[in-house]
Amino acid sequence: MTIEPKQYIETEEELLELAKEWQNRLLLRDWVIGFALVSARELSDINFAGESNVQWTNRCGTVSILRKEDIPDDMIAKQPMEMTLIHELLHFKFMTFENTSLEVCYWNEKQHQLLEDMAKALYMAKYNLTFDWFRR
Repeated sequence: MTIEPKQYIETEEELLELAKEWQNRLLLRDWVIGFALVSARELSDINFAGESNVQWTNRCGTVSILRKEDIPDDMIAKQPMEMTLIHELLHFKFMTFENTSLEVCYWNEKQHQLLEDMAKALYMAKYNLTFDWFRR
């Protein structure tokens, strides 16, 4: 039986259900994480689809996902909200460093690209998709 992927998360309850599933899949069950659907202006950059705030010492944090109403209609590729959730949860597995050197900026971008690829691969595996599914 194949589960049909959804582009959007409609409610906070649906977000929490998916968050619990992905916390289990990513072995983040022992983390305390708050989840919210937010408007673009509530994110630190209006171009973000989501963001996370990770507190490593306390093994806790928050994940904010851009609500359906604020997702642009003219995106080049599909960006399912569940995949954004996966990406943000992967930040809890990879520690980043704050610095302004060119090398660290490059490393952070490559790290972010890796998280996006991993999120896409996990989403594709769950729904038995090929990469072409993301093309509009």
